[in-house]
Amino acid sequence: MLIRINRFLSLCGLGSRRQVEFFLQKKTVTLNGRPITDLSTRIDPGKDRVALAGKALVPQTQIKTLLLNKPAGYVTTRQDEWGRATVYSLLPPDLRQQVKAVGRLDRESRGLLLFTNHGILGHRLMHPRYHAAKTYRVYCRGTLSAADVARLRAGVELEDGRTLPAEVEKIPSDRKGQTALLITLREGRKRQIRRMFMQLKRPVTDLQRISQGPLSLGSLAEGAWRYLTAEEGRRLWESVELPPSGSALE
Repeated sequence: MLIRINRFLSLCGLGSRRQVEFFLQKKTVTLNGRPITDLSTRIDPGKDRVALAGKALVPQTQIKTLLLNKPAGYVTTRQDEWGRATVYSLLPPDLRQQVKAVGRLDRESRGLLLFTNHGILGHRLMHPRYHAAKTYRVYCRGTLSAADVARLRAGVELEDGRTLPAEVEKIPSDRKGQTALLITLREGRKRQIRRMFMQLKRPVTDLQRISQGPLSLGSLAEGAWRYLTAEEGRRLWESVELPPSGSALE
């Protein structure tokens, strides 16, 4: 069935039919790779590829966003050249090619990992502009001094520059000879927390992401996944300044 382009953009959660005209006027919408500006353009959602600033658009009735509790030992990639287990193997076969992981957790780390088939949502969740807070439960070897904690809070000098200030809270540790903390970051560098602790000469022994933006891991078992609730979806979309997706999140 053919529909007008402004209706399609509206169905993708970009605003009302009147509001989405802005994107057409700015020549940021493409149809099968070619820019379009004509409001009368009709498309076939089942065949045509529509993108905004290079990001494929998906009508909200087809949006899938889910949360996985990643175990240690899995890499965050669709295929691994060394044959290691990937996080996609934890999803049902029919979902593996439909969704894409939002960011990464390294092989040794575990916890909350988001997946979505909505390109703009995924892009904004990783964009520095939106400062999506991520909280981790961290265990490290030895005892951290007050000066060490203050250093983590203020920022640690790494080879790729000084880290942004972090929220750091010591919590009771149930592991002998190890310190436990909750750390909240608003940036996402590769293996950032592990590198920060190496600067303190306190190697990380366990790293678990327990929340991201408005979402929490909760009681979800390791290796299990679930779709977001409607309320979680609404808060997630609002956190990156997108119109609420309503019942689009399964």
